[in-house]
Amino acid sequence: MATCEEAIVFRRNARSRIAFVGISAVALAVIVASILIIGELWQRHGISKLRKTHYREQEKLGDIGKALTNYRLEEGHYPSKLEILAIEKNLPPESFLSAYANRQPGIITNLSSWSDFIYIEGISTDDGAKPSAIVFGSPHLYNQAGSYVLYTDGSVLWLDKKNLSGVKCSRPR
Repeated sequence: MATCEEAIVFRRNARSRIAFVGISAVALAVIVASILIIGELWQRHGISKLRKTHYREQEKLGDIGKALTNYRLEEGHYPSKLEILAIEKNLPPESFLSAYANRQPGIITNLSSWSDFIYIEGISTDDGAKPSAIVFGSPHLYNQAGSYVLYTDGSVLWLDKKNLSGVKCSRPR
């Protein structure tokens, strides 16, 4: 039979074991909740970054579209090459790099060799004509899934690979 002192020690040890298990369960719950919260924030940050890149890509194509429209209104036709547009409308070289690209622009006079955007030459300047594609991003930027396309009316749309196949380009990539 246990003495009175042994019984008291046993009760204290049992209480401390229960307290330890309770603290461990709370600590585990806090750690799991923290991991879930961090994971959610990390995912939201990734989605937010992707959205920003998406909007920057549309803005870049929109800037090119405005410059093309201004050139057409002044000259009566679209330029024969994007280099002309870049020089005469003072578009910075960065305008011709995709928001998805991770590199520096080249020399403006050699724009067609490094630009991420493909210019479709020979587009009609008839104001009554249906809007047609005039510039699009090289599909390799988007993992061959499709491309952003700038139309003569200034709109920028995403075309998936199937719909993009009908768009003709002035130079192969």
